[in-house]
Amino acid sequence: MKLNWRQQLFDFRSMDKIEQKRKALVLYSMSYIGSFVIYLFSYLSYSEGSLLSTILFSSATIIFINALASHFWTSIQFASYITCAMIFFLLIGLAFTGGFNNTALYWMFPMPIVIFTLLNYRLGLMLNSLLCVIIFVIINVPDFNLASYDVAVNIRFEVAYALTIMFAFISELVRSQSQQELVSLNKEKQRLAHTDQLTGLPNRHYLAQLDFSIEKDQANAAKFPMAVVMADIDFFKSVNDKYGHDVGDQILRYLATFFRRNVRSSDIVIRMGGEEFLMLFPYTQAKIAASICDKLNSSLAASPYQYKDVAITIGLSFGVAIAQSDQEIEVSTKQADKLLYLAKKNGRGRAETV
Repeated sequence: MKLNWRQQLFDFRSMDKIEQKRKALVLYSMSYIGSFVIYLFSYLSYSEGSLLSTILFSSATIIFINALASHFWTSIQFASYITCAMIFFLLIGLAFTGGFNNTALYWMFPMPIVIFTLLNYRLGLMLNSLLCVIIFVIINVPDFNLASYDVAVNIRFEVAYALTIMFAFISELVRSQSQQELVSLNKEKQRLAHTDQLTGLPNRHYLAQLDFSIEKDQANAAKFPMAVVMADIDFFKSVNDKYGHDVGDQILRYLATFFRRNVRSSDIVIRMGGEEFLMLFPYTQAKIAASICDKLNSSLAASPYQYKDVAITIGLSFGVAIAQSDQEIEVSTKQADKLLYLAKKNGRGRAETV
């Protein structure tokens, strides 16, 4: 889903990328190193019976291929689900057979941590709890396994394994909550950095971080040609001189609200400073952009700002340029600025186009 300019102010895809890198590191290290170890024990356990060897070899193969496929065809999240499913069935198979030299229980302790990392604390707790119950039943009911488990060893394992799940859950829960707090702090910093405090519109800093690069996002190709419009309030200095700067600030806030209600969600309106605004109209030709500007002026004339018993009419002058690609936006902005001054020179309350 595409974000409008207000949502883009708080776009945290970078945070998602950090989380994906963390999952990828765990997934690949566990998959490649783990599958190598499992292959080794599959070879060593071949003499103990074909069932254990088959379980180990099949699990290692699926885990390895799944991790390899995630580099090319599948997402990290989907690969994580597959890996956790294989861990689930692998541990049940180990508990059932007893593992190599009856050491199955020792190999189960790292897995709750891996499952919590690849999933999340909620799904991780559900899967680990289910796995815990199934394993405890298997090792305590002789008819459900092929191994020979000592009762005293079982009790120690069950306590230690349950504690491992509990501590892994607490760790992942606290990590998740800490991440949410960091996201909130980052969101507030971005809001302060990219938002004009008076009007709530994006500011110059927001303009600098906009990225319409077609190479990074093919959907950006649909945004061009893009109308780049510079707008300036006519006779704003006279309003400030006559009514005071407080009224001038109220008019700026009124105008920001007006823009939000009268432009498309895909359009971007930026306060450049003072009474000057920059508008970006994706996939819009110059004539259409000029027509939009005229409609904005007509709407403003029909709904003047009401200050006490005085109706203050607001008019805008516009300069309209066209950018054919993201590389042309900066040049088009300068061109639009020059056309804005031409609009001022030619009588104000109008749009000058290329």
